[in-house]
Amino acid sequence: MTFSHRLFRPIEIALPGHFQVSASADTPQEKWSAKAEHWPQAQKGDFQSPPEVYHDGVDLTVREFGDIPLQIGGWWRTIVLVKVVTDSTADIPEELVAELGITVVPCNVHFGLETYRDGLDLRREEFYTRLKASPTLPTTSAPAAGLFEATYRELACQTDQILSIHLASALSAIYSSACLGAKAVSGVEMALIDSGQVSMGLGWLVIAAARAAQAGQSLVQIVALVEDMKPRVRLFAALDTLEYLRKGGRVSRTVAALGSLLDIKPLIEVRDSAVLLLERVRTRRRAIQRLIELVARLGPLEELAVLHSDAPQDAQHLAEEISFLHPLERILIAEAGVIIGTHAGPQGLGVACVVAR
Repeated sequence: MTFSHRLFRPIEIALPGHFQVSASADTPQEKWSAKAEHWPQAQKGDFQSPPEVYHDGVDLTVREFGDIPLQIGGWWRTIVLVKVVTDSTADIPEELVAELGITVVPCNVHFGLETYRDGLDLRREEFYTRLKASPTLPTTSAPAAGLFEATYRELACQTDQILSIHLASALSAIYSSACLGAKAVSGVEMALIDSGQVSMGLGWLVIAAARAAQAGQSLVQIVALVEDMKPRVRLFAALDTLEYLRKGGRVSRTVAALGSLLDIKPLIEVRDSAVLLLERVRTRRRAIQRLIELVARLGPLEELAVLHSDAPQDAQHLAEEISFLHPLERILIAEAGVIIGTHAGPQGLGVACVVAR
């Protein structure tokens, strides 16, 4: 007879017979195993895992020796890590999502009658290929409240604390949909945060939350950390063309044509849930220089990401140029997803950063 338990921290068990207790971990973070034996004369046996172990993937097995029915009359302590949820507009690189255990709920993009889930049914490169070829702009939509509900219910089987951080509510219905989904779920402590940001402006908040969760911080502590960081997140972007804003009805055909003729590149900033037009500059080279100047004015940085919409080589060059402000090896390069890409169009460049305290 065998009893198995997911182990996160040291446990104590009291057993009536001769039992062997074993535990092992085989994860990217930990590889270890240990055993202990418990005999009838022992009132309580202590089994200790390495104190630094907080990770999933650790299995505890209590195996009975003899015919005595297995009874576990003791107790165990468990630290269950906060689970962090976001939506696909965060544009966090896939490898970092996996490393930090972030749950990403996909948004939708609609080409005519066809609907695709961002990052699942339609990869970024496929999306931009279709975007360039489409005579009309695709539409986008938030994940359904039912999808958020299902996501939260699934995570509630793994934890009792969930933090969900999303795209600025003034720019999308995603946050409202997440709130509706959360209301339908009970038995778990939840907090939802309106980031007031887009793309990696949102992404940096999610990454910071996930890192704090992995370090064992509580939901209250992580919410405080994110709220402290929000006013220090800045995002600037340079659009390559006004054509996609025209297709979306945000500028007139005349303005778009004039912008194309004069090679005008709009510079925007996303801050406090608002998209602000900072200036219009001529030539792509000048737009990139202005992006660097805007970031340089912010002072010391905690984090920096270079964003692009189907322009990976240009993004790499921008990262190298801006590395005098932040170590190149710590600069993330992220590609904008379907929501941002639909309205900004291909070949856009941007910078999302966290200003140091």
